[in-house]
Amino acid sequence: MLSEIEKAFKIVQITNSLDHKKVLYDLFLQRPSQNKISAKDTLTYEEHKKFVESHPYRYWFLIKIKASYVGTVYVTYDNHLGIFLKEDFHDLFEAVISYILNNFDPLPALPSSRPSGFNINVSANDNEYLKKLARLGISPYQLTFKLAGF
Repeated sequence: MLSEIEKAFKIVQITNSLDHKKVLYDLFLQRPSQNKISAKDTLTYEEHKKFVESHPYRYWFLIKIKASYVGTVYVTYDNHLGIFLKEDFHDLFEAVISYILNNFDPLPALPSSRPSGFNINVSANDNEYLKKLARLGISPYQLTFKLAGF
């Protein structure tokens, strides 16, 4: 049985359409800097368009409530999930994870290349998502450190 919050959102597969590129860029601009892991704040629209056209993910979706796009979710070829939700829609986080786990299977593990099961990358500065994961009983199995500038 789906909860009310799970019924509230729809998943829309991302295409190379101009509309999707604009929506994705707008969502990117709304993402707080401290929550970005690999993206740079100075990303231009042209750079963004090329990124979308490369479609680097196994699955990539917009999250929509009624007529508004409120976030994105992707699944990589190495079984990682990426979830971004606009601030007013963080309550969907658990439901989005549940949706992915119930509708997609991870690719088989590859030693030293791809872990088994799904994994999620969350910025070490994103205390809200870290708390949500802890409430779900999901704990880190690895810590990653950036060595640039060391």
